[in-house]
Amino acid sequence: SFAAVPLDDALDDALALLSEALRDSGTQVERMSMLPTVLGDRSQLVQLFQNLLGNAIKYCGQSTPRVEISAEAADMQWRVCVRDHGIGIAAEHHERVFEIFRRLHSQKAYPGTGLGLAVCRRVVSRHGGRIWVESPDGGGSSFMITFPALDEDPGNANDAQDDTADPAG
Repeated sequence: SFAAVPLDDALDDALALLSEALRDSGTQVERMSMLPTVLGDRSQLVQLFQNLLGNAIKYCGQSTPRVEISAEAADMQWRVCVRDHGIGIAAEHHERVFEIFRRLHSQKAYPGTGLGLAVCRRVVSRHGGRIWVESPDGGGSSFMITFPALDEDPGNANDAQDDTADPAG
């Protein structure tokens, strides 16, 4: 069953689970903003971050892995961005990477099952959102994830500034 889950807590859990890999690779993870609280299954949201961070570590190329995580409110939903500075994903593969058992690299080059991003898509879909990747030619990937906003979430009152009520009534 779903409950209110602070995504900052889910991210903390994922970072703890990956602490050895993060330390060994020298990965730098930077939160660019506080993450929202969403209605969801905490363990699945931890898995989402764990898979995205694990890929950022794995597909960093020759450089030290760097990941930036941010969130912004838009249209009664939250958009979370997990951005890495790795090898990137060619435009023609932006959808394909989310298919189950679909791998773009040999097992020898990058070990793995081809399940990680398929699991991410399933988790996000189960939470009423969407996930996609943007990857400029210069490398790096930005995984964009949307989550429905909680009604009481003040971060979604984007129109609040425009509510200039008529004092006459």
